Amino acid sequence: MTGRELRRFRDQRNLSSWGWNAHTLIVVDYAADHVGLLRDWLAELAEHAPTDKRLRLLLLERQADPSAGWFASLFGRADGEGKAIAGLLDPPDAAVPLGLIEDRAERRAIFEAAFRRAAGPKSAPPAIAARVAAESWGGEPLFLAMAGLHAAQPGAGSVIGVSGARLALDLARRELDRVADAWVAAGRAEAGRDFARHMAAVVTASGGLGAAEAEAAIDREKAALNRPSIGDAPELRAALSAALPRSDGGLAPILPDLLGEAALIVAWGDGPAGVQAIARAATAKRDAVVRTVIRACQDFLIRGERAPLAWLEGVLAQIGDLEGLMALSEAMPHATVELRKQALEVTEALVAQLRQLGPTAESVSAALARSLNTLSTRLSALGRREAALAAIEEAVAIQRRLAEARPDAFLPDLAASLNNLSLRLSDLSRREAALAAIEEAVAIRRRIAEARPDAVLPDLARSLNNLSNALSDLGRREAALAAIEEAVAIQRRLAEARPDAVLPDLATSLGAHGSILRAADPDAAAVSFREAIELLRRPFLALPRAFASLMRALACDYIGACDATGIAIDAELLAPITETLDRLQNDQPQETPA
Repeated sequence: MTGRELRRFRDQRNLSSWGWNAHTLIVVDYAADHVGLLRDWLAELAEHAPTDKRLRLLLLERQADPSAGWFASLFGRADGEGKAIAGLLDPPDAAVPLGLIEDRAERRAIFEAAFRRAAGPKSAPPAIAARVAAESWGGEPLFLAMAGLHAAQPGAGSVIGVSGARLALDLARRELDRVADAWVAAGRAEAGRDFARHMAAVVTASGGLGAAEAEAAIDREKAALNRPSIGDAPELRAALSAALPRSDGGLAPILPDLLGEAALIVAWGDGPAGVQAIARAATAKRDAVVRTVIRACQDFLIRGERAPLAWLEGVLAQIGDLEGLMALSEAMPHATVELRKQALEVTEALVAQLRQLGPTAESVSAALARSLNTLSTRLSALGRREAALAAIEEAVAIQRRLAEARPDAFLPDLAASLNNLSLRLSDLSRREAALAAIEEAVAIRRRIAEARPDAVLPDLARSLNNLSNALSDLGRREAALAAIEEAVAIQRRLAEARPDAVLPDLATSLGAHGSILRAADPDAAAVSFREAIELLRRPFLALPRAFASLMRALACDYIGACDATGIAIDAELLAPITETLDRLQNDQPQETPA
């Protein structure tokens, strides 16, 4: 369901009286683009009486961090409406990550379906289909579909051994040619093909444009590119709409987003033209352009394309207001390598603006505390430990004041910040203080769990894990073992209901369990490490970059424990893991100096 469809449904129906006479599934892609509309929907639906016909809303997005961004904005508010909306979540504590496709038969079926869609009745050569299913990008449906479309084109060349980025860029080049062909077919001059390709990129960067927006953008780009005689805006919009049609008369972006981002790179290259075009587009549709640029950075920086980073720097230079900085901070990936320097700059600017407002309102104080928490995490990622500690200490102080006035609303945030405070203190080897902070976090979460166990138990288990680490750092092995065993027991229960959301945390706790046992009972430690690897194997192979550090540590610990005890190493279990870790190491791009 698109944003226009969401708005049309909201405007045409009284949601409070809306009913459905059959089990219904609604899929909303690019959920972060529609938080306001979704909040209206969910607030109304939260007041609906249960019926015997189920309604499911499946929200799809690149990331869903419970503590920041669109997910927190939609499900993390502490007021009554926010709690009612949060109560609709299933699972109640977090989003469910969608992994890669492991089954090679399924991979092959997607490739062959895309090939047939492009080639008519012709089937893909079996040998090519089998080799595509084994490619490093073969677990991603979008790349499989792009490979099928590419392979079906006469003279397109082999897709075997071609990188995912090259597939996207080649298809994007073909898509821009299609736009230019439609432009000429609509009666526009052949000499304007480059302008048509440029406008397709502008529209895509903007997430699509309504009719009036499109004509304004055309006039703006005509002036910027010194093309005053190319035609009137309404006529040019009509020519472009033949290739980029939208039901309201506007212009649609090139989708899916990965292909659209590739089209920007093809259209503009890595020179100043793209930076300038992105900056102009951001003056009209800032939030949409920011999301496009950040997605492009996520998708293409790791694949060696640096142009999106220059676009982002240009956008950052334009944004200085509080609303813009908050939107930009939320759009930034919460855990990022490629964008960590830029993410830190945004968060520092946001904190500075919130400080200027002063503690005049609860909402401002709460926003400042959340931003300081994020700032601490981003400072720590860049090795600035003292500054990271100062930021989280300030966040804790603010949240203590807020929690004293309204404990139901702000105790969960205080517990989260105390958890992070413990980590930052531990980074600086202040072990006694780290233990005190995590003990307080555990105590708060135990108290909350008595009233709301489903919502808090996952957080309690994570805090128990950190408590175990803090106790272990101080040599209190028995207490550390008790804490980690309680964390494991909680996570095993949670994993029975929703394994995809809990298994990585359970694997982390089992790894900690094995580390504590290693000296006294290496056989038991090896068993814990092996189980952790088995549990993490599927999430790791689906999202290898997300779990590479944890999996590498678990594999090393498992091999070390087996060597110490004489237990045979399960080579079959480790083979795909070590292969993937080696590939990630070889594919790691060089960091740009900060």
